[in-house]
Amino acid sequence: MGNVIIIAKNTARELIRNRVLYAVLFFSIAIIVASASISHFEHATQFKLLTDISYTAITYFTMFLCLFLTMSQVSNEIDQRTIYFVLTRPVRRIQFLLGKFIGVLAILALNLVIMGITHLIALGSTDFHVIGSLVTGQLLIGCQAMILCSVVICLSTFMSSILAVVMSTFLYFFGTVASTLIHGLTSGGHHFLSTILQGMQIFLPNFNLFDLQDVVLSGDSFTVKFVSVLLLYAVLYSANFIIIANMAFNRRDL
Repeated sequence: MGNVIIIAKNTARELIRNRVLYAVLFFSIAIIVASASISHFEHATQFKLLTDISYTAITYFTMFLCLFLTMSQVSNEIDQRTIYFVLTRPVRRIQFLLGKFIGVLAILALNLVIMGITHLIALGSTDFHVIGSLVTGQLLIGCQAMILCSVVICLSTFMSSILAVVMSTFLYFFGTVASTLIHGLTSGGHHFLSTILQGMQIFLPNFNLFDLQDVVLSGDSFTVKFVSVLLLYAVLYSANFIIIANMAFNRRDL
C-alpha cells in the first residue's frame, strides 16, 4: 500500500503543476460567479437558475478534467520510458495503476470541493436541506468522475491516449442517454435494438443513475441508503475496470 500512496502523491504533485487544470477551474468558477449576477428574476426562479447553471458547469468541467488529466497517465509514462524506472523497483503493475488512479481522483476531489464551496457562496443559502442536497449532488458527480477515470486508465493500457479519450467520451454519453434511447426504441416498436442496448447497459456503466440534477434543483434530500448504493455501484465498476486494466497491462512487454 505504501507504493500506491507514493505514486498517488507524485501523480497529484505533477497534476497540480498543470496550467490547464487552473484554467479550467478558473473558467468554471467564473461561470458560477457570473450566474450569480442574475437579479431580474424573482428569488425562487433566480435560485433554480443559479443552481441549474452551476451544477451543469461543475458536472461537465469535472468530466472534462477527468478525461484530460487521466488520458496521459499511462501512455506518457510508457512513451517517456519513465515507467521502466518505476517497474525496476519493487512496484507491482497493479500498484502503479492504483497510484495513478488515486492521484487523479485526489485532484478531481480538490477541484470539486473548490467549485462546490464557490457554488454555495454564490447561492448564499443557509438552508440545511439545500446545502445537504447540493453536497450530495457533488458527491454523485465525483462518483461519475471515479468511474470515468477508471475507464480511461483501463483503455489507455492497450490504446493510444487519444483513442482512449474518444472511446471513454462515447461510453460516458452512451451511459448518460442509454435509458432514454431504450425507452424511445421500445415505444417505437424496435424491440430488437432495445434488447441489444439493454444488454450493453448491463456491462457498461450507467452514468444516468447519477444524473439527479432535478432532485438537487428541487432541494429534496437523498436517503443514506440511496447514496450508499450509488457509491457502491461506482466503486465496484471502478474496481472492475482497474482489474481489467491490470490484466491488459500485465500482457504488455515492458
